[in-house]
Amino acid sequence: MKREFCALGLLLALGAGCLLHLSALSILLRDMEEQINASEEALLSGNREEAERALTRAEKRWEDADDYTHALLRQSETDAVDDILTRLKEALATGERERAGILYAALRSSLSAVRRWESPGLSSIF
Repeated sequence: MKREFCALGLLLALGAGCLLHLSALSILLRDMEEQINASEEALLSGNREEAERALTRAEKRWEDADDYTHALLRQSETDAVDDILTRLKEALATGERERAGILYAALRSSLSAVRRWESPGLSSIF
């Protein structure tokens, strides 16, 4: 009977860890999306400097979570976000609005893929 209680305790701890992970990831992605939206809106209104600042805040938020994301997320997803952030910063710095628009969409798509892969369900297990 003692083993069953230990197993139940471990199962409950695992479930709590999963819920904590989903909550932390949700907050991270929401913060990122808010800054990305602010950056794109600033660019569309012609304020490239504010667009760069908002994107830098998004990039800093992502970098602050680097240990967490590289430990708990798929490497291909984190690399994709890193790559797109770098290319988007370059596009903003050089004033390439059309390319920036494409990269904003790609960044949203990558963040959506992270959310989809980490959401509970059979597709994220297999």
